[in-house]
Amino acid sequence: MAAPAPVKLFEGATHASVYLKYRPSLPQKIFESIVEYLQEKHSKPFKLAVDVGCGSGQGTQPLAPHFERVIGIDVSEAQIAAALKRDDKPPNVEYRTGQGEKIPVPDNSVCLVTCFQAAHWLDYTAFCKEVDRVLQPSGCMAISSHGSLLPEGCDGDETTDKRLQELHTDFCEGTVLGPYWDHHRTRHNHNLFADFSIPYPGSIRDDSYQLVWEMTVPSYIGFLSSLSALRTYLKKNPSSPNPLDEFQDRLKEIFDAKAELEQIKVRLKAPVVLLLGRKPLP
Repeated sequence: MAAPAPVKLFEGATHASVYLKYRPSLPQKIFESIVEYLQEKHSKPFKLAVDVGCGSGQGTQPLAPHFERVIGIDVSEAQIAAALKRDDKPPNVEYRTGQGEKIPVPDNSVCLVTCFQAAHWLDYTAFCKEVDRVLQPSGCMAISSHGSLLPEGCDGDETTDKRLQELHTDFCEGTVLGPYWDHHRTRHNHNLFADFSIPYPGSIRDDSYQLVWEMTVPSYIGFLSSLSALRTYLKKNPSSPNPLDEFQDRLKEIFDAKAELEQIKVRLKAPVVLLLGRKPLP
């Protein structure tokens, strides 16, 4: 049976640039925990790390201080192009178009393979087999993802927070974008990767992390504009108005024109899971 085609929902230069500008990075503690786990059994120097499903590099670049080389790979040429244009790209980071099921590096050449917010788009069985091929003995595999993001205001007004969260949930999961999510994302985002495990003895799951991300309202709108479900909605409803316009009007009502939206901040929060596993010695 032929392998399934890779899922491509983040194509297009415009989407890639919005993704780069408005998508959050995982908490720094995630990267620290990964490196600490790796160095428990794997001696330095750490020569090569590969970040699968790298997008525009949000999870790739934080690895750079710890490795001689870091390679980010993604099926989207547009995402890779956006990553290559980053002004802050470290000199030891490179980006390549490629699949997680066919990682473009030699056998036993990698200290660490990571996959941030992307494992649900892969043929996971084939991905794990490929990771085992490229990892050195005592090399590590790390998968992390955040759950559903919920907003709150930054002024401690519980009534505003409730209205904001109801608006956000209805927009993202309800009548507006709910029908336009890919099933890969919906199932695994909601259960925080409960169906995933790393097939190495002694692998661990850590649910103790949280993503907390503060931004202005326009940046919040920018984040929503990067969602794959919105892109699918606009593609399937080309003559309909962008639902973000009505969403923004509702935001103005919720904040009751207390200030310009550019001056109002919101905070997005989500639980984060980290899966870690180590390739055994032969």
